[in-house]
Amino acid sequence: MILADFIFLALCIVGSLILATQRTFLWVWAFFFGSLGILWQVTAGTTTHSIVATLFFVLMAGSLLFSFAPIRQRLFSAPIFRRARHYKAHISNLEKQALAAGSAGFETGFFEGKPRWDQLRSYEIKPFTPNEQKFLNGPIKKFCELTHDWKIRQSRVIPDSLWEYAKQEGFSGLRVHKEWGGKQYSFQAQSIMLSKVATRAVDSAIFIELPTSLYPDEIINEYGTDEQKKYYLPRLAKGEEVVSFAVTGAQGSDVGGMTDEGVVTYGEHEGQQTLGVRINCNKRYITFAPKASLFVLAFSLKDPEGHLGLGANLALPSPVDTSNS
Repeated sequence: MILADFIFLALCIVGSLILATQRTFLWVWAFFFGSLGILWQVTAGTTTHSIVATLFFVLMAGSLLFSFAPIRQRLFSAPIFRRARHYKAHISNLEKQALAAGSAGFETGFFEGKPRWDQLRSYEIKPFTPNEQKFLNGPIKKFCELTHDWKIRQSRVIPDSLWEYAKQEGFSGLRVHKEWGGKQYSFQAQSIMLSKVATRAVDSAIFIELPTSLYPDEIINEYGTDEQKKYYLPRLAKGEEVVSFAVTGAQGSDVGGMTDEGVVTYGEHEGQQTLGVRINCNKRYITFAPKASLFVLAFSLKDPEGHLGLGANLALPSPVDTSNS
């Protein structure tokens, strides 16, 4: 009987996994458990088999009962939702903006238990432009040759030679628009370039990726004044500015739950009352901080007096949409 027990156990596990991944109706689960109960019962008449068969029939009855939406909602869903309402956290405008930013693609299927392989196959792989291919075969290859992962890990320092080479070749301007002196490479090209560097040293890949991945150029291009664009974007493209992101606070790096706050208000600046932002923050773990010449400071911006006319809790639109990139 040991072999029979093993077969039934395998059938139960494999069948349940198949039904779960296919997200089948509950009445199908009821039929499945009922069939297993009948087959288990007829294999032998021992007490143990009768108890297990009874368990299968109970699961069948439960699945059949909950397959009716009115019963399921009254006995199961409604009580859970009533209790959960007391524990629901308030979601601020900043948290709503963080949750809504960006887009989801193929990976959502894994969390739903049903990967969409046809969606993955439908993604268009864009060929490199001649300039992108030339940069990959030239500066990126040379950068890999200059990188020594063991030395970086031992010293915990990116050598000045890599900083200088990256600046010389305009690594910080991979996505800056050409009108500002950047290379304006695609997200896909940048991703492949970083992947190549990462095979040599992950730290070096982060060193190139971080100044561009959080879109300082896009922030300036979208929200900056003409004077700020003319001044900062060419400097970013040439590597004359080392960008450092001050995101992590005492409570961690959760942008949606950030406690660091800035309030739009008037204050004295150069002898006259000027509209600005009064910031109260406590930042830590700021990557590139010792080398940085430009900081991107993340905080929750509020305008309680309505100086900007956008409401007390500001929620600016996301400047970057990478869904089709």
